[in-house]
Amino acid sequence: MGLFVLIMLGIMLGTLGITSGIGKDRQSIYMLTGTAQGLTEDTKILLQGLEVGRVNQVNPVIDSTNGALSFVVELRIDRKFPDGTPLTLRRGTKAVVDQSTPIAPLVIRLEQGDETHAPPLAQGDTIRSSRRISLDFLAGAAQDLSNEVLTTLKESQKLINETSRVLASTNTILEKTSPRVLALLEQVSGQLERTDRVLQDIEPRVGPMQDSIMAVISDARRVIVRLDELANTANNMAVENRDEIRETIRRLRNSAIMLEHFTDQVSRRPLRFLTGVRPPKLESDTGK
Repeated sequence: MGLFVLIMLGIMLGTLGITSGIGKDRQSIYMLTGTAQGLTEDTKILLQGLEVGRVNQVNPVIDSTNGALSFVVELRIDRKFPDGTPLTLRRGTKAVVDQSTPIAPLVIRLEQGDETHAPPLAQGDTIRSSRRISLDFLAGAAQDLSNEVLTTLKESQKLINETSRVLASTNTILEKTSPRVLALLEQVSGQLERTDRVLQDIEPRVGPMQDSIMAVISDARRVIVRLDELANTANNMAVENRDEIRETIRRLRNSAIMLEHFTDQVSRRPLRFLTGVRPPKLESDTGK
C-alpha cells in the first residue's frame, strides 16, 4: 500500500513538473501592460506559434508622478528549444496579448523586430506589450449574414417583380371586361325590375282567381257525380243512349282535369297565367 502511494505521488509530481516547467532552464523577462484582464499565472507564451514559456506572476505598479495603475507580468521563457537549440530573443521584441475568439483563453505572442543584429534580451529586461482581439470570426459571420440577406433581397425583388407583372395583367383584363360586365349588370337589373313589376300586377289577382277556379272545380265535381248517377239510371233505362252519355261524362271529366291542372300550374308559377299552360294528356290523347 505504501509503495502504491509513493508511485502515485511520483506520477503527480512528474506531471506537475512537466506542465509547470519545473526543471527547465528558463529566464525571467518582464512585460508592461495597462490591464491584466484575462492574464493569469500559467498563461501560455508563444513564439511563432510554438509554446516557449508561461506567465509566472502578475503584479501591479503605481506611477509615482500621476498615480496611474499598470501591471508588470513576469514571463518565464525557455532558454532552449525542445531540440536543444538556444532560444535567443533580441532587443525590440514585443509582446502581443492575443485572443482568437471570445471563448478562447488569452495567449502572449512574442514578435521579434527586423533588426537581426540587435543584442539579445538579458535576464530581468522589460518589454512593451499591446492587445489584439481577433474579430475574424465576427467578420466571417457578418459576411455570411450579409450574403444571406442579399440573397433574400434578390428573391424578394424577383417576387415583387412577378407580383407587379401579375397585377398589371389583371388590371388590363379588368379594364377590358369592366364595360361588358357593367352593361350585363344593367341589363339584368332592367329585367329584374320588369319582372318585379309584372309580379306586383299579377299577385293581387292570383288569390281571387284561384278561389273562383277552385269553386268551379268543386261545382264541376258535384255535377259529375250527379251525371254519373243519372248515367247509371239512364243506362238501365235506355241502352241505346249509353255511348252519348258516356261521351258527355268523359268531356266533363276532361274539363275538370284541365281546370285542376291549370290551377295547379298557375299557383306554382304565376307567370304562366300570361304565358299559358301546356294542357295535360286526356283520355282521348292516350288512345282510350
